[in-house]
Amino acid sequence: MRTLVFQSYRTVDVPAAIERSMRSVRNWASARGHEYAFHDDTFFDAVPAWYRERVPTNKLVLANLARLVVAKRALEDGYDRAIWFDADIVVFAPDLLEVTTQDGFTFCRETFVARREGPLRGEFRVNNAVCAFDRGNRFLDFAIWAHETLVRDRPDRVFQHGTSTTMLTRLCATTPLPLVHNVGLFTPAMVRELAGPGDGPAVQELKLRHGNPLYAANLTYSLVGVVHDDVVSTAEEYLAAVDRLIATGGAPFTTAG
Repeated sequence: MRTLVFQSYRTVDVPAAIERSMRSVRNWASARGHEYAFHDDTFFDAVPAWYRERVPTNKLVLANLARLVVAKRALEDGYDRAIWFDADIVVFAPDLLEVTTQDGFTFCRETFVARREGPLRGEFRVNNAVCAFDRGNRFLDFAIWAHETLVRDRPDRVFQHGTSTTMLTRLCATTPLPLVHNVGLFTPAMVRELAGPGDGPAVQELKLRHGNPLYAANLTYSLVGVVHDDVVSTAEEYLAAVDRLIATGGAPFTTAG
């Protein structure tokens, strides 16, 4: 199966944690015999002009559609499968991670751990941080249509995750979607814990609630320097967390909680 793994990020002032994370994806792709493509900000040119005009400064919403359009083009150009990884996905157990499809596509299961009225709680969601599409799948055209329709006809519903996590989670609640279960989502609290020597309550809650071993993780680097659950994690802590995960092969996440 001819497979393309692709990512996008800016090419200036790239944080060290992002560089290491993208390198881990490139290495994983190479070890699996997949082709790899990196896109700079010209990635957004794949999005229709009218769409860019509606959300000109929201790069997340632009990227949500761009990854779908680029995947479709790759399949039209002869690839059998196109796999997208967010730039802040770190693969720390490359020999174990597999991205397979069911019904020709897959998205990513997310356990979002945050404080809910005091205690930490894990909430099931679906995201597009890792997604894959096979040639001939019936979902990709629908996904493109859904993103475009939301931005064109319901601008009141377009917010940071309106064309990705919110849409996919609600769709999955109605019609279950095929999901990758071995890619986690780390909050700033987890990053801070992983940057240190031990495993704190946020890490333990993720292991418990997610239930599956993790071989890669979404670092949510967009939250660096942002207050989340009363925690602000620094770029240095993100890099330290990435270094620890790669050095330990993903301990403590490679066994189920």
